[in-house]
Amino acid sequence: MIANKVSGIFAAVCQDPLCAQLARSHSDTNVLCLGGKIIGSVLALEIVRVWMSTEWLGHDEPKYARRVQKVRDIDA
Repeated sequence: MIANKVSGIFAAVCQDPLCAQLARSHSDTNVLCLGGKIIGSVLALEIVRVWMSTEWLGHDEPKYARRVQKVRDIDA
């Protein structure tokens, strides 16, 4: 929650690889948050791998670009 208070930061808490993939592809997040007491190291590494390798779909899908722009407008 605190990370998203910093201008330009769009953070997502991800508990599994699917959540990480959706956070990047749909929301163009630029910070990944993991629960240290909840997620083990093997799962954490897989979540990071998926998040780092997923591209944002907003270049090809206008609905995602509009959604992210709404958040950026609020951030501004």
